[in-house]
This record gives sequence, structure tokens and C-alpha cells, in this order.
Amino acid sequence: MLNYLILILLSMAPVSENRGAIIYGLATGISPLIFLPVAIIFNIIAIYPLFWFLRKARIINLVHRILGKRIANLITKNREKFEIYEELALLFFVAIPFPGTGAWTGSILAAVLKMKPRKAKLIIAIGVVIAGCVVFLSAYGVKAAIEGLISLLL
Repeated sequence: MLNYLILILLSMAPVSENRGAIIYGLATGISPLIFLPVAIIFNIIAIYPLFWFLRKARIINLVHRILGKRIANLITKNREKFEIYEELALLFFVAIPFPGTGAWTGSILAAVLKMKPRKAKLIIAIGVVIAGCVVFLSAYGVKAAIEGLISLLL
């Protein structure tokens, strides 16, 4: 039971998200039929309160304080160009499983760019599913390769 709670918390945490939860599930021997959907679903669930908080916190003011007016002006200046590709850019940003990308930073990016929340949530959810599948296939392949190498050596 504790393993499932850790899996859920990892999938909702800003640093690990579903990527860390999937690796944890694979490492602890939880069935992929359980840990993969749980990691993806709870990572998606985490973006709803995050969007609410970002709307209430007026995130653009925070961006002005942290990054300065220069970057905020750059975002505003290039908004028309970005609006053409914003959905695709957000999807790839969330879907590519690199450190610093994912549902949390994708939500912040959508808030800064003032994307429609309903559209942004859907795009982020699709990105989370793609990232989860990429991480699962990669991690499962590495695990299978290590197990195969160990069986050859023994």
C-alpha cells in the first residue's frame, strides 16, 4: 500500500512527475498495468489545482519580478508568432521527457502566455500521456537489457 502512495505522490510532485513515478513503479515491481495509468492520471490531476493557483497568483507579475521586464516584453512582442504554433510548442515542451519540462512547467508556461486554460489543460494532458509512454518504453527497455546482460554473465 505504501508503494502505491509513493507512486501517487511522485506522479503529482513538480520535480519527478509521471517520469519519476514510472521509474519507481518499474523498480519496485508494481505491475505496469497499474503504475503506468496511475502515474499518468495523477500527473494530469495535479495540473487542475495548479492552474487555479496560477490564475489566482497572477503569475505574470511573478515573471516580471523574477525574469525582468525584458523577457516579459519579449514574450509580449512575439506573442503573434507564438500564437500560430503555441499548441504544438506546448505539446512538445510537455511531451519531451527532459528535466525541467512537464505538466508543472507547461502549466506555468501556459499561464505566462495567457493561453486558454481549457485548451492548455488538454494539450498538457496529451503531452503527459506521450511523455509517460516514452519514459515507460525507455525504462522498460533499459531494465530488460540489464536483466539480459546479467543472465548472460551468470
